[in-house]
Amino acid sequence: MKTYQLADRAEQFLHSCLERIQNLPSLYQLRNQLEDGLKVLGEPMRVAIVGTIKSGKSTFLNALLNQEIVPTAVEVMTYNVNWFHYSEKPSLVIHFKDGNEESRPFSDLAGLVKICLENKEFLDSIWWIDVFYPHPLLKFFDLIDTPGLESCYKDDSTKTKELLTSFQNRPHAVIFMIAGEFKNRDISQLDEFHEASGSIMSGITAIGALSKVDQLEADFEDANTIIRQNASRFPQTRRAFYKVLPISSKLYLAGQLISHTDVDAFHNLTQQPDEILEVLFADANLFVEFPMPEPTLDISSRENLLEKFDLFGIKMIVKAIREDPSITIEVLSQKLIDASGMTEMI
Repeated sequence: MKTYQLADRAEQFLHSCLERIQNLPSLYQLRNQLEDGLKVLGEPMRVAIVGTIKSGKSTFLNALLNQEIVPTAVEVMTYNVNWFHYSEKPSLVIHFKDGNEESRPFSDLAGLVKICLENKEFLDSIWWIDVFYPHPLLKFFDLIDTPGLESCYKDDSTKTKELLTSFQNRPHAVIFMIAGEFKNRDISQLDEFHEASGSIMSGITAIGALSKVDQLEADFEDANTIIRQNASRFPQTRRAFYKVLPISSKLYLAGQLISHTDVDAFHNLTQQPDEILEVLFADANLFVEFPMPEPTLDISSRENLLEKFDLFGIKMIVKAIREDPSITIEVLSQKLIDASGMTEMI
């Protein structure tokens, strides 16, 4: 059944209930609850992206919005809760713990969400940041990007738990990011968040996302094995999630952002001998630094490809171009998107 059909039926049901009790003053509390329900139906669904540190939360958000909006890196990056809403004009509103608010230009976002020890006192004063951005998805969903639940910076983990479990901010659904195989500490964080969040974290309202699948040795084949093993070792995951899906946010984002310059670089790579490609694909450092015969690809170009596609995506595109040198950028884009597993998620 279509989502809008379910929403229409729910709205009709609530209106019907209100009509039935309109002349019953003793049921004023129920009437208020039904009116609140109608109001919620007209608002975007709130979806929180939650998980332990470095589980790919910000990359996942960037993939959903088809652009690198939130900074990502090898080290822990996200420090504040970033609440994304739809607006025709990009902008920010900072909500401070003392109740004050401050408007900022959208360009300030990177500096406000990254951990910066020199600016930590100011960052600690922030409760959350409203991020307004003109992406069609945000007309239907508020997306909440969060710091890691087990961050070494205690304040940012606390912000996540306190904000998302408060009644007025409680999300309607949760996407819980899992980086590889579940560890005992992941289960502890899951149990703790599940207990605190109550009804927002259930087998109906929560989806698990096994992220960074492209970094596994056998990608999705390994991922599905890990999902089955996790469910067997930790039965509570079966109760916590509607389902667990393997995804690669980076591949999906790369599929959205692949450029003709990228394709030219890939065509250059396809001309390398097999023995050179074998070395280049063996390791990220080798891909960037190993000397290439003509036609060469400079280090900067290789770094850009690695940052955007990772070795998994690079191998996939090189193979596709070798099989069909006339393949179009549109087809390459779709190959990356299909391989990401994200289409089932969204």
